[in-house]
Parts: sequence; structure tokens; C-alpha cells
Amino acid sequence: MSEPKAAPVVAYPWAFKHDGNERILLWADGGREKDYFLKTEAGQLFIGDSITQMRKELSSIENIAIHWDESGQIDLDQFWKKIRGLRNGRASSKETCSVILAGWNFLEDLARTVAVRRDLPIFTDELAQRAYEKIFGGCNLPAVTPESREYQPIWQTDEIAALRSAMKQLWQCIVNIAPRLIS
Repeated sequence: MSEPKAAPVVAYPWAFKHDGNERILLWADGGREKDYFLKTEAGQLFIGDSITQMRKELSSIENIAIHWDESGQIDLDQFWKKIRGLRNGRASSKETCSVILAGWNFLEDLARTVAVRRDLPIFTDELAQRAYEKIFGGCNLPAVTPESREYQPIWQTDEIAALRSAMKQLWQCIVNIAPRLIS
């Protein structure tokens, strides 16, 4: 008796913009596990220049169900701009927090996928973790923010410095492992 086929991995195209250039990755919801980006059998990220190109190249791939019409996107140029725009003693808007949180989550999924070291400051530094809590709170999600209330995080110099440094170091580690992301 043959073994039943494993259910296909469900994946979605995920566009990201960096230095004005757009690339496409394939993102998978990890369910109870962590989310991740798909890699080839050789261990390289599936990376394309357009959904059309990727669709053509991956048309015969098995065990992956790609929902081409349900894509996501992240603008890392905006992400870095928002991080550079944080100022000591000033509050951040919901929009700023949402852009930073989306970028942070994207980079964490990417870091997990390419096996970035877990001892980096973004994962271990208390100030970076405090920044994450402020950013998350500043998104004012209905599940955590009482109705008719709004939280706008006010930044301290040490938190800003820790966040900027940790994010730059994380991105550099990701790019060192997966240089095709920016080439």
C-alpha cells in the first residue's frame, strides 16, 4: 500500500521593495509553527523579478499550491525611512508603527528562513524588545487597544539607537546569507 501524498504547502507571492527595486518571494503561513519563505531543494530562496516570471518558472513545481492572486507586499524603503524618522521625545503615529511592525515581521520571517544567528541584538537586546512592544502597541490593534483609546509611543534616544542598530545588523546578516535578495 502506498503512503498518502502530503498536503501541498500553501504559498503566496510576497513583493518587497528595496532601493527602488522590487523582488518577489514566496511566503508560507507556518500555522502553529513560525511563518517562513520557501526555498528551493538546493536551499536557496525562491526569488523572482515579477509574479509573471515566477509563475512561468514554477508552473510545474509539485507539492506547493501557490495562490498567485493573493499577494502581499512590503516597502523596505518606507520601513527604513520610518525608522530614520524616529526622534527622541516625539510620538509615532499609528501609520509609522504599522509600517515598522510590518517590516520587522518580514525581516524576522526572512531571518528565520535563512537561519540567521539567534544571538543578534534584535532577538536578545532589552532595548530592542522594548522598541518592539512600543511599535506593536502603537499599531492600536482592536484586540489590545480599548475602544476610544489610542497609544502613541514616545521614543527615547537609547531605544531609537538600539532599534536602528539591531535592524541594520539583522538586514546585513540576511543579505550576507542570501545576497540574491538585493542583486
